Amino acid sequence: MTRSPTTAAIAAYNDNPSGTGAAIFAKKKGSVGHAGFFVGNVEVTGSLTVQGVSIQTLLQRISSLEQRNSSLEQKVNTLQNQLNTAISNLTGRMTAAEVEIRGLRQISHTHSI
Repeated sequence: MTRSPTTAAIAAYNDNPSGTGAAIFAKKKGSVGHAGFFVGNVEVTGSLTVQGVSIQTLLQRISSLEQRNSSLEQKVNTLQNQLNTAISNLTGRMTAAEVEIRGLRQISHTHSI
């Protein structure tokens, strides 16, 4: 803990430019709890990788999915409009057919023996 306005409470450095080890490593066994927890803003000046995938790639995937979703919504709206038109046309034809059937029945009753 520190009360300094400019110094980190914990700082870790790996000063070996050719080293591959992390400056900080945390591991938590089990599925309860976290290996790390942050309260407040977090700044990353390098790349961020989540389960082997860069955050940039994940953001691109999200953007692509949003575009595909928008395209699919437009197609669904077009199909809904086409369906509504087809139903309206069918309803009109059924009504016309019912009127014609009534007329034929009336003719049939007036000409029956």
